[in-house]
Amino acid sequence: MFVLVKKPLITEYELANLKHNSEKEKQVVLEIYRIAFENFLEKEFTSKFLTKKIREQMNKGFDHLVISLMNCNIMENRTSFNFKDMIRKTFSNFFCRFFYNSVVIKWKYWKYRKEVKRIVGICWEDEIIELSMEEIAEEVIYKSNVYLKIIDDLEKSGLRVNVKVDGEIFILLLTWGKWMETDNEEEEG
Repeated sequence: MFVLVKKPLITEYELANLKHNSEKEKQVVLEIYRIAFENFLEKEFTSKFLTKKIREQMNKGFDHLVISLMNCNIMENRTSFNFKDMIRKTFSNFFCRFFYNSVVIKWKYWKYRKEVKRIVGICWEDEIIELSMEEIAEEVIYKSNVYLKIIDDLEKSGLRVNVKVDGEIFILLLTWGKWMETDNEEEEG
């Protein structure tokens, strides 16, 4: 009788190596998100931007401003921003991004080229780790000193700041005026 000795589908060593590489890739992806978020805060989420958006809301008769950060393939609008677009804007050259719809990595970010292309590229055979918005909030947003300073400054200026993670959307709600007074009365009562 003939007995076939079958080799295991995956060895302990291969599994350990896979786990190690997966964790290493996740750290690189988190670093890419951190860099893009910091760049977004410094270049786009400015005092001028906030003043303009708050003024627009006040002129419309509203006493709140909702700013959304998303981690999905949805187009950005005036107060909604997409992490994939933040990454694309931070890591690639504008000319190539705009005219050729391709990702040409800036030289200073060359070491991230493979991961960035896999995050923002249209299709890749091998998937990259997808971060949930809760992971992004915990590991990127809440650990950003720039973000924490902005929130502190907003609260010192008299705005009420509420934050919520809803699925793949991070919601930053800024309130002032009647809405804020109504919330305070409900809390006291």
